[in-house]
Amino acid sequence: MIKILIRTIVFLVCLIFTACADIKQPHERDIDGLYVADAYYDCGTMRKSEDKKNTFSFLLQSRSDREIYIEKVDVSCGCMKIDKKPKTIAKGQSASLDGHVEISGQSGKLSKAIFVNFNNGKVLMLRVIGEVKE
Repeated sequence: MIKILIRTIVFLVCLIFTACADIKQPHERDIDGLYVADAYYDCGTMRKSEDKKNTFSFLLQSRSDREIYIEKVDVSCGCMKIDKKPKTIAKGQSASLDGHVEISGQSGKLSKAIFVNFNNGKVLMLRVIGEVKE
């Protein structure tokens, strides 16, 4: 029960702080040995008439002295789907996290969060950004 409460609080704090983040600047992230060179994937300008969905990919790298265990990946919106996620990333190795965002119900600025939960309660936050036009 306490673990669930702690994870929920961590998730909400991440959500609150990232909602105010400047979405124009990509960021390098290293959380307890799980590294991503660019935590932001910019889809650019998408048109509803042409693009029904847009794919994204993040390259995750283990800089830890032990294997990274990906427990689950949460998304901030039902319009996002994770198509491929690693279960583990060996020490010094890399793996891709792939997915797509469906833009049919979106308009204007797009900023969606992805939460990679790993190694018993650690969270790496990624973000998919862009702009959706009619």
